[in-house]
Amino acid sequence: MLEPTATLSDADVEPEFLAAWRLAQMGSSRRDLERDTAWTNTVRELHPGVFALRVLRREACARLLRQIDSARDRELERGGRLASPNSMHRHGVLLSVLGLDALLADMTTRWVRPIAAHVLPQFNGATLSAHHGYLVEYARDKDERLAFHVDDSDVTFNLCLSDSAEGAELTMLGLRCDQHRDTELLPGECYEYRHEPGVAVLHAGRHRHRVEGLRSGVRRNLILWCRAAAPRGFSTTALGCQPWCAWGSRNAPST
Repeated sequence: MLEPTATLSDADVEPEFLAAWRLAQMGSSRRDLERDTAWTNTVRELHPGVFALRVLRREACARLLRQIDSARDRELERGGRLASPNSMHRHGVLLSVLGLDALLADMTTRWVRPIAAHVLPQFNGATLSAHHGYLVEYARDKDERLAFHVDDSDVTFNLCLSDSAEGAELTMLGLRCDQHRDTELLPGECYEYRHEPGVAVLHAGRHRHRVEGLRSGVRRNLILWCRAAAPRGFSTTALGCQPWCAWGSRNAPST
């Protein structure tokens, strides 16, 4: 069983993900990776800029949730205050206060960074080193939906740990720079994803998204906002529109 200061072992990780991770570590080009079935079976581009990674075995997901619940119970018994993980979630918990910071750091640099270096290089994928990690909980007596927003990250790693929910789907709504964040949807940008335990969604923090309304059941996810530098705030922030902004690319003046 995982201890509060432990890191994930290879036994907790799906063998296919280990194979893809090893390929990423070898420095292969993205073109070469996309010719390898070990990579294409594990790192799936669901929609432009949105990737699914089958990372953890289901039993490892269950053990990690039990650990989080036990650590939270101990903290509450000591009279500790567990603040909401961010301004949008009323429920859930920051994982660093439960003794899981080493685990989150290992996930960021060991597992997320090598994959993001290949699929999201324009968002500092190769230099991710800092994280903000938390557990979110969608249930009738907890959060039931999440409004349109972007994340305070370069790259977001959203790992489902359990899901008995109907509804609460993740809807992706297009990649935008700050200047164009509130612009309308372009054709084909809206993509709805149903979570699966052990599978993580990887996307740029600037990829707009929301969580649809919960109808029944419970969904619990571990979220990692990964960044290239420790200070909070977008390390991809820059003045003006960026080349990856779908709105800016579509509306750029012809030359």
